[in-house]
Amino acid sequence: MRRFAFTFISLGMMLLISGCADLMGNGSKFEDQSITPEIYNILVASSRKREDDGSFGTSRSLTLSYGAYQISVPKMVRAGYFTYPQISTNPKRAYNILSSKNIANAEKFNKAVVSETFTARKTDEVTIFVHGFNSNFEKTVFRVAKIDADFETKATTLLYAWPSAIELGLYLHDMDSAAFARDGLEELLSGLANSKVKKITLVGHSMGASIIVETLRQISFKGDKRILNKIEGVALLSADMAVDLFVEYINDIKDLPQPFVIYSSNKDNVLRDFANFFHDGKERLGNITDFSPLAGLEVIVIDSSNIHDTMDSYHMAAASSPRMIGLINSTPKVGFASFGQYAKLGKVEGKKIIDDGSLVVFSLGD
Repeated sequence: MRRFAFTFISLGMMLLISGCADLMGNGSKFEDQSITPEIYNILVASSRKREDDGSFGTSRSLTLSYGAYQISVPKMVRAGYFTYPQISTNPKRAYNILSSKNIANAEKFNKAVVSETFTARKTDEVTIFVHGFNSNFEKTVFRVAKIDADFETKATTLLYAWPSAIELGLYLHDMDSAAFARDGLEELLSGLANSKVKKITLVGHSMGASIIVETLRQISFKGDKRILNKIEGVALLSADMAVDLFVEYINDIKDLPQPFVIYSSNKDNVLRDFANFFHDGKERLGNITDFSPLAGLEVIVIDSSNIHDTMDSYHMAAASSPRMIGLINSTPKVGFASFGQYAKLGKVEGKKIIDDGSLVVFSLGD
């Protein structure tokens, strides 16, 4: 059971603060209480260009857009299972956008975040999720709401949505968009650093992981400790990033946020195929098997190669494995980053393959 409940009151407070304008949302009603889904408020900052109809396309925007989305998550969908496009309209099985609001600017967005964090969720923490390659906007909002539903964390959930082209054949385009997205993520972090929010955790999936690492490096070069001091953890899920590039960038980041956790799987078919087709077969960080290049880095690797992934691609095992979800939820402080810290301390079922005082590689198994 979740440790807290989201309320419609909290979204109403956000809208009063934010001066929002309607964008989209089907306004679904759930008269039959036996099928009433759980409701989650997802706050979004996006560097995608907003289209004339209010939706977000694939083009890049130099100006961030902000919004608040109220998502219904079906109760009947098991932990870790996520299907998109949806094959059902049954509210027992389908996700719905109950309402969505455009928030006018960064100042009003940060006020909305503070309201959701301190009033609705009664915490002082936020988690920013940065999605990966080939992700459209609606799918990502639903996916993040599902993660919010599966994991028993109190932190407010923010999505940073960058301009993915949503086509497998445009992988190189998305690599350019990922580089473009760094400034937007830094802008989002800078605004939150000036707010009352006390703790920020960054979670990046696939290409989104590279955006986080490169943004932290950019912030470090600028010496902006105001931002770095508020980041209490980083988790990279199935990171689509060259190992040697990661090592170079991490060495460039002064005061690396801790814990810094990498979730990898040598069964990740997606990263293996990308590596073979685009990167001369060289391992990506998210499917690393030779951990020696990471020696000396203050990082924790969670090797989930033996954890079953409901997606069968093992490209999001950390967030889609029922066993992984159960393990993370069983820790006193729930979260992708904090779980890595518990593993490092030997408080999670599994074994340490490497522990040299800095690099820790922790293996999980069924």
